Amino acid sequence: MQQKEDVSAEAVTTVVECLKENGINLVSSLPSSQIHAVIHTIMEDEDFIHVPVANELEAIAIAAGAWMGGKTPAIILQNSGLVMALYALLDALYFYGGFPMLLIVEHKGDFYDNSGYWYYGYGIQLPKILDNFQIFYSVVRESKNLKTELTAAQNTAVASGKPAAILLSREAMKA
Repeated sequence: MQQKEDVSAEAVTTVVECLKENGINLVSSLPSSQIHAVIHTIMEDEDFIHVPVANELEAIAIAAGAWMGGKTPAIILQNSGLVMALYALLDALYFYGGFPMLLIVEHKGDFYDNSGYWYYGYGIQLPKILDNFQIFYSVVRESKNLKTELTAAQNTAVASGKPAAILLSREAMKA
């Protein structure tokens, strides 16, 4: 049985304010149960252009196009969605040379989240996939590390000219 998400208002505020502090001004997202409050807050905030998408491949293309158009993009999606988006991500990385974009990933199947068995494969495999594709990432398991890790990921994306991912465990967003 799926548990009700217990995302803290403080974690939501930290994520949204950190995105602003790091110049993120366009966010593309798919629905996400763990960080739905972050998406909703971004949708209501005039400092962001929010682009909801129907699938993860669109999110990658929109972020790449936004960067080429002078925006600073981020994408919010689930780890299963990032696996689905690998085709577009690899095209962006290797065919076009890469685009800096922050990937904010709901990391289900990680320690402590008590997700159903259907998430454990993604929780185990996503870090290995990111390693294999040489995509920078960090797993965030404590809310006290949110701001530092988000800032480091955005700085890495900009410095490398390539995507960088933050894998947010349920613990990182808890009250």
